[in-house]
Amino acid sequence: MPDVACPTIKNVSCAKMMNRTLPEISVCTTTFNSSAYIREAIEGVLAQDVGVEIEYVISDDCSSDETPEILDEYAGKYPDIIRILHQPGNIGLNSNFMTAVRACRGKYIALLDGDDYWIDPHKLQLQYDFLENHPDIVLCSTASLKLYQQSGVYERSHCYLPANTGEVKVFDTAEMYKLEPFWLPTHSLLIRAKSVVFPDWFKDVVYVDRALRLILSLDGGLAFINRITCVYRLHDSNTSSDRHTSPEVCRGYMHTYRNFYHYSGGRFQSDASKAINHSLCEERRRILASCSGTDRVKHLAGNFLSALRHFQILKPRDFAEFVYHFLFIKSLLLYSRSEGHPDAG
Repeated sequence: MPDVACPTIKNVSCAKMMNRTLPEISVCTTTFNSSAYIREAIEGVLAQDVGVEIEYVISDDCSSDETPEILDEYAGKYPDIIRILHQPGNIGLNSNFMTAVRACRGKYIALLDGDDYWIDPHKLQLQYDFLENHPDIVLCSTASLKLYQQSGVYERSHCYLPANTGEVKVFDTAEMYKLEPFWLPTHSLLIRAKSVVFPDWFKDVVYVDRALRLILSLDGGLAFINRITCVYRLHDSNTSSDRHTSPEVCRGYMHTYRNFYHYSGGRFQSDASKAINHSLCEERRRILASCSGTDRVKHLAGNFLSALRHFQILKPRDFAEFVYHFLFIKSLLLYSRSEGHPDAG
């Protein structure tokens, strides 16, 4: 992976880094104004009981709160483990993520957002052993808890499964197109560094984790271990909590699936088609639920034009679905039902 310029690395000289044995595991965190939560994230990493060398790379995207000072405090205490990359200006979520991942030197990379945290001190050892023993697997995830910060309520991310059975499920590319994202929680992932690739279109994806899982799936299986090891925090400033319901996000999903389909060489056409079509239909549904007046007309027109360009018609049923969803038949039905009821339909 590309070298990181010396001036961006705090508390560890480049010469010392080059002379050290390369770590087996790099933990990778990105932060932006994360001062309220970053200590808990770091402490969960430092608490790991793992029998191999690790490093902890944290890239801060020019935070304006106390996050940089907190990061430097920890880097000063643990200079042989923690490396801080301070971005001189705000480069955005996707670029900061790619910068952090490229700075990792380990055989494996564990992902952890700055507002999430780990609660199992054996998490990394569990996943490391699994990947070492399964060379055909490129990603290992675990079960998680969701924490609703305002209420303090926890719930299991996989509440439809018995808790902590240790059962392992393995998914492939076709399943990644339709799998609910939280099946493989980002803050739980340990991935093979050699399988990580960032195509040109990656910098513009809506969610880097969804795109990354698709890309990784081309190189091997993606495993899930049913054991709770971490916590995903939902709060007011969470970058995903206020974005995932917008029509624009659905459009972004469609572009991700389309770009990945071409990146994969046109493989999994049927699965890609269903994912693209579903994203366009879901965008329309959310426009109808959340927009009104001229905004609704404008967004529906954009959705329709996008559908004309990208809707995948592989068989007669697809054409019928296109007519149903995009020639205003379903739109008018949903419009009449949704008047005064934003969540209807």
